[in-house]
Amino acid sequence: MIKKYKKIALGVLCVLWISLSMKAQVFHKQHPSISSSKTQTKGLYLIEIDTDTNQYVYERIDGTLGIDKLNNKDSGFYFWIVENNDNRTFQLYSAKQKGKLISIRSNGTAEMISDHQSKSTELVFRLSQIGSKKTSKNTDIVATGYITTQTLKQYGIKECQCNGLSLGNNRFKIHHAKMSDGNTNIPTQDKIISEPIGLTLHPNPTENLVNFRLIGKTNGKISLSLLDVTGKALMNTTDILNKNGISEGNINITSLNSGYYTIKATLPDGQTLIKKIIKN
Repeated sequence: MIKKYKKIALGVLCVLWISLSMKAQVFHKQHPSISSSKTQTKGLYLIEIDTDTNQYVYERIDGTLGIDKLNNKDSGFYFWIVENNDNRTFQLYSAKQKGKLISIRSNGTAEMISDHQSKSTELVFRLSQIGSKKTSKNTDIVATGYITTQTLKQYGIKECQCNGLSLGNNRFKIHHAKMSDGNTNIPTQDKIISEPIGLTLHPNPTENLVNFRLIGKTNGKISLSLLDVTGKALMNTTDILNKNGISEGNINITSLNSGYYTIKATLPDGQTLIKKIIKN
């Protein structure tokens, strides 16, 4: 299946989707935990099976994916697309369950999981040679093609060493969701999307200030430590994760000698996150 079609990550489709994502912002405020240098919410979408039978990808009660006739009042048919600017993949978040996103298995079936770091959730869109199928009557169609993972160690499709979503005829038409009176019960992204737990530092390397962004599951007190190469603590401080589980700030390392250092963060639940920093 994959050999016939050109692989294009969703990031490459920005030119096609930018006007549509602008429309989405009219109806949904950009949640601050999603706006970062790494990820960008593209908007709310429907995924139709390319058979002209009005069959759409649907999130079942048990968390697996199936297909059914479109019911625009049912949030199970809607998915938030979040693009990763670093590896040029995207993730499909549930509009039904908070923090759940699509994971494609090696046999082509899919389920909603909470592990944002899983490689099976990092997807690419492979365009079909037949084109987007966008017409004057179907202006909301963004693209037509196949949804697969990137290369995986364990995979179902040999040609690309990836897993491909297998529903209907395995080819999908991506529709930008139209906000109307019929689907106003769809939860907004700030109630659905949870940013992955993690610690990011920038700039890195740096000569003076290093900015940090820390994300946890819940709000509460955190501790931050700056360590040298021997593990000795050069600085210890505390901060608070806000109601969205986020803490942002900076650390001044101007007085330190050039070299490698470690920033260690401990979350309210005891989980430890570690990142290396280089002082120029």
